[in-house]
Amino acid sequence: MKTVILLTENNQLIIKKSQHNHVIEIADIIDVVYDKPYVVINTPQKRIVTYTSLKKVINSLNENFIRCNKATIINKQHIKAYDKKKGIIKLKTGKEYIASIRQRSKIAAII
Repeated sequence: MKTVILLTENNQLIIKKSQHNHVIEIADIIDVVYDKPYVVINTPQKRIVTYTSLKKVINSLNENFIRCNKATIINKQHIKAYDKKKGIIKLKTGKEYIASIRQRSKIAAII
């Protein structure tokens, strides 16, 4: 069964999988990473692995999220620092991601 992702009016993301439903507060999402063929949604409380496309996930998220490269979406509220020269995004959790050349100007504009 395919995964269904729904955005509620309460800023929650509902992920319906074959046997489980996950409800996540949008603000709690730290990052979303495509790890072929899965998408991993990371929050401080849990890590949800689902079989869907990154495009479906980003279309369900709000303006607080930005795609930093082909495989990663990050929550702007969790960005700690951005090295414009190297294109490295540092999150409050300690994770680091490299922004793609195409996304660097967009990221620099929001930070």
